[in-house]
Amino acid sequence: MNFIKSSLFSSLTIFIKILSGIIINKVVSVLFGPSGSAVLGQFETFVTIINKLSNLGFDNGIVTLCAKYNKYKVLLVSILWTSILGVITSLSLIINSEYLSKIILMDDSKSSVFVHLAISVIFIGIYRNVLHYFTSNKAKYFILNIITSLLILIFSLLFINMYGMYSVYYSYFITPIIVLIISILFFRNVELRQFRINKLGFKLISMKLFSYSTMALVSALSTPIALILVRIEIESKLGIENLGYWQGLWRISEGYLLLIMTILTIYFLPLISKIKVKKKLDIEVISFLKKILLISFIMLLIIFILREFITSLLYTNDFIIINQFYIYQMISDFFKTIALVYGFVLISLKKTKIFIILQVIYSLSFYLIYKTYEFSSLLDVYKIYLIFSCIYLIIIFLTYKIKVK
Repeated sequence: MNFIKSSLFSSLTIFIKILSGIIINKVVSVLFGPSGSAVLGQFETFVTIINKLSNLGFDNGIVTLCAKYNKYKVLLVSILWTSILGVITSLSLIINSEYLSKIILMDDSKSSVFVHLAISVIFIGIYRNVLHYFTSNKAKYFILNIITSLLILIFSLLFINMYGMYSVYYSYFITPIIVLIISILFFRNVELRQFRINKLGFKLISMKLFSYSTMALVSALSTPIALILVRIEIESKLGIENLGYWQGLWRISEGYLLLIMTILTIYFLPLISKIKVKKKLDIEVISFLKKILLISFIMLLIIFILREFITSLLYTNDFIIINQFYIYQMISDFFKTIALVYGFVLISLKKTKIFIILQVIYSLSFYLIYKTYEFSSLLDVYKIYLIFSCIYLIIIFLTYKIKVK
């Protein structure tokens, strides 16, 4: 699949994912109000953590090793480890189900949600392994992603209509199981002997996979964990209704940043990865910044101008209050865009450890600033985030200047 087709498929996948999220969030906000949106946002973030834990952060390792070694053997080893360690994750979820129900769903009577999630953890992990195995076959990779988004949407609407608010959560872990079954059809012409592996091969691939795992998990888990903790702070200090309003605007921000991340991943990262000379890199980064910041400014300006329409489209009249906070979130997202550009430069230069350390510092500081500061209104929450985003941009820019020589 060439670059243009890949870009189109990627854009279609993201569009369907965003549209699916918009529809689900609209239904939840209409039926259950701001509190429903708050709890759904918290649960979705927790599912993100489980998705990462379920396959031990093997994502990038599978993609890289499938290109270097026998891809069937890499997939087999990743599935074996995912299955073994998935049992530990499942048991942890079952043991802590009541506590998780209290802090995630804000209702300690819904522990059964996490028990059912525990049962599906191994399947979710294998699904993610298979999904990343297919990154070399872009068509199948995008098809599986699109099917996943559509099934989550269909099951969410079906369950919520039949069984109420908490049933919507089941779509997030039933869907991967169904998609995993569908993906098995792609292996129907593969002979079983392709998966045979000796002890030496198993040990070699295992070591390679786990070399990607630790840093990937730290990086991937730090932000969603911090986000869950920040939501807990907002809920405890301002109440669940205000948390729902905050979640409403945060979701719009996530949609914008997802588009920016796609541009950076598809276009910018491959472009700068080929550059070895610092002077040429600086020129390319500045040139790209001019383009992406213009795109970012136009997108954010459109969102800000149409904020009342967007709020009414995505939510109910209860959420009108967030219209006054768009300006703070949009400026913060503009700073975040610049920071992401410099972050991708660090990744392209294989300064991965530095980037991950910065992410951990970002996530920890993100939580601690809300934990220690006694904010008394949503306006305070947005002002804090604006200042925080500006400081983080300065830090990552200085890191770029110091470390890129």
